[in-house]
Amino acid sequence: MPHIYPIDTTRKEIYQKKVWGNSKELEMIMGPLPACYAQETIGEIFLASTHPDGPSAFADGTRFDTMIASEKCKRTFGHGVYGYGEFPLLLKILSATQSLSIQTHYANKVEAWYALSDGEMLYGLTAEGEKMVVRAEGRKTLGELLHRTSDVETLARYFNYVTFKKGEAYVIHAGMVHALLSGTVFEPQKNSNLTNRGGDWGRNQPDRPLHLKEFFESLYPFAITPTPIKRVVCDDSAGATMHYVFATSHFVVQELHVRTSYDFAGSRHRFVIGFCIEGIVEITHGKRHFSAVSGSVFLIPAEDAVWHHAGSGTILYTFVARLLEDVILPLINQGIAREEIIQLGGVIPKENDLYIEMKEHGLV
Repeated sequence: MPHIYPIDTTRKEIYQKKVWGNSKELEMIMGPLPACYAQETIGEIFLASTHPDGPSAFADGTRFDTMIASEKCKRTFGHGVYGYGEFPLLLKILSATQSLSIQTHYANKVEAWYALSDGEMLYGLTAEGEKMVVRAEGRKTLGELLHRTSDVETLARYFNYVTFKKGEAYVIHAGMVHALLSGTVFEPQKNSNLTNRGGDWGRNQPDRPLHLKEFFESLYPFAITPTPIKRVVCDDSAGATMHYVFATSHFVVQELHVRTSYDFAGSRHRFVIGFCIEGIVEITHGKRHFSAVSGSVFLIPAEDAVWHHAGSGTILYTFVARLLEDVILPLINQGIAREEIIQLGGVIPKENDLYIEMKEHGLV
């Protein structure tokens, strides 16, 4: 009989000290920090990862990479991991009281932010920023500004300044310039922790060099409108509502609001990582039982099983999907407009995996 694997969120390896961190807000979400970090400023928590910066382990002490290398890999992680030997995701929480660096990602590196609190960020170029980066002289001027300035208002001429609300969601594609200025976000991403640092608010410490050449080479050079993604309902009943929050070829995140009860169908094709962000939800399959409370993280194995949810709370479910079969066609069959489906993939058309997939299959 399949069972849920609780993920150990007390391991000191998954907590990252950052000068910009907000330990108090992280404790409100995750519970008390490990005693060794009680007086430290924590800015990141790795929730599910095989990355050396924060390797995850299950509650019984088995590390993810150990499980992947074992005979249990296929029935735990499914076909997406079995035979490849790599965990495809990196799930984190970021919490900031000071501004993070201004950055882009390398090609094919995508992440997203789900706001766990109100906050502020820079997100994409403004029209004036677009005019600056299309010219070599403009890039030089902006690069000099990025190297020295610590003023948000000055840079907001070139990068969209956004105040976001708890529950809002944004996809951040490889070339999208971004910086978390304050607040706490859940951050699913492809399994990579590399960035191109374009600006660091004048800090520029020796161990935090700027990568201006790579920053401008990778930058999406067109202005965008920084609107949050509109959730799409995929299941609604008296007992619960399930939404799609965002969908890319690297990860899909669903948001489950349980009011009384809900049956969640697992699949032998994929594992699912659950992160309870509020409330208490009892999850059962036969005699197997798991209590999801705020801050708990767990893995539902890649098996065809129905997991009954009861209680009241909200869980974010993250998995790697076959976009056409698992997301696009089911939503089209529900009568969801194609424009609503596409916007789940983010604001840059050439980087929007849903748009690309639908176009390849003649659906747009």
